[in-house]
Amino acid sequence: MTKTIETAAELIDGARELDRRIDALRQTAAMLLREMSPIEVEAVARRLGGGWTAEALGWLADGGRRDRR
Repeated sequence: MTKTIETAAELIDGARELDRRIDALRQTAAMLLREMSPIEVEAVARRLGGGWTAEALGWLADGGRRDRR
């Protein structure tokens, strides 16, 4: 059982570290988006595809504080 406890603790620590890194990447992307013109943001949305819109990227750049409706 000790090995199972160790493994679970390592997985949780790893997940915590990934969350921290993802948050840092999201913050960096938001900073870049805030510096872009609306045309550039639209180009990023087209490049990403998969349902991303300039509006969604604006929401991300704003740190998710605006209403997404």
